[in-house]
Amino acid sequence: MAVLRFAALIAVGGILVAEPVSAASERPLRIPIVPESRILRKVSPVYPLAAVAHRVEGAVWFSALIGKDGQVERLRVITGHPLLRDAAREAAEQWLYRPATVGGIPVRVITRIRIQFALAPYLTPGKVAIATQGSRLFREFARPELE
Repeated sequence: MAVLRFAALIAVGGILVAEPVSAASERPLRIPIVPESRILRKVSPVYPLAAVAHRVEGAVWFSALIGKDGQVERLRVITGHPLLRDAAREAAEQWLYRPATVGGIPVRVITRIRIQFALAPYLTPGKVAIATQGSRLFREFARPELE
């Protein structure tokens, strides 16, 4: 008769999970939302020019598989405006998480990622914000007719 060793996962947002160590190292854990404190690198998306022109804002939600090394391995769009999806994907693919562990063994995690797009920071009264896709810089040009 085989005896299974159990390990507890306390490292991820205070969630306690107990399962066999061998199974934990192969099957991804499901964690609804990973806490902000577990994100080591969070890249902001470049607002697509077409979305700015059409005044599209909102959230893009992904189902994400986070690898044992903390990198995003796979993303699947759950919901979000089509004009925002590609920019959100490009940003989310660059995120880096502190690896989740079970008994000191790194494990993969399935979670949700939300990327929010808001026009307010880019469109101020009397000014037009223009995003440059390559540099991620935003330049504001005064419009004399609005001042």
